[in-house]
Amino acid sequence: KVLADVERMRSSAKDESAAGILGEAVRAMAPLGDAAAVAIRSALHDIADDRMEKIAVRIRELLVTPLATKCCGMLKQLRGITATYRMTNKPAPERASHYVPSVLAPLRTFVTETAIPAKLTEAAKATLVAEVAGQVTDSFTDTASELLSHVKKTESSLQLLKSRKDSKSGGGAGGGGAGGGGVTDTEKICQQLVLDATEFGRQLSSLGISLDSFPAYARLLEVVKM
Repeated sequence: KVLADVERMRSSAKDESAAGILGEAVRAMAPLGDAAAVAIRSALHDIADDRMEKIAVRIRELLVTPLATKCCGMLKQLRGITATYRMTNKPAPERASHYVPSVLAPLRTFVTETAIPAKLTEAAKATLVAEVAGQVTDSFTDTASELLSHVKKTESSLQLLKSRKDSKSGGGAGGGGAGGGGVTDTEKICQQLVLDATEFGRQLSSLGISLDSFPAYARLLEVVKM
């Protein structure tokens, strides 16, 4: 409610803010002429409007941070992808992981089931959603990047161990990949991340985010498709 009130105050600040102070200031500067009085009035209005903008930004931050934190908490499940495919002989993935729709669920609930968004202007609501979505997407990107880095290091270690073992035994079965040229565990993990990121993009779109003009999502796709 406070954010909504600030938005309304900010939109009317040019007409109502500090009316008494404006009147006194304009009267005091009257000897300088009408042009000076108009300039002073305009400057004071700008100061009041800027103050309202800063208040609105601060209150919006107080909403964005807890929402983003709650959403990002769901991304912990992303790390479980490694255990799902590493040396388990599971087939390659065909659909997104079950956790993906849950990632933005706190934001969706806030937007659709609480009273605050209904009191905001469309622009303010879109900004709020975009800021939360941006932070969550950045967290998704960072988590996916760390996971891929770890997976590839593990694969390199396994290949090195396999190579040493083969050199001693004259050849043999491998460790963490696909046996006769099939899909390796690492490839399965990468495929799962792409599927998850794609579904996450659908979830963003359903909240009104335009993926074509959302750089954070472009970075996520770039990471998971490396």
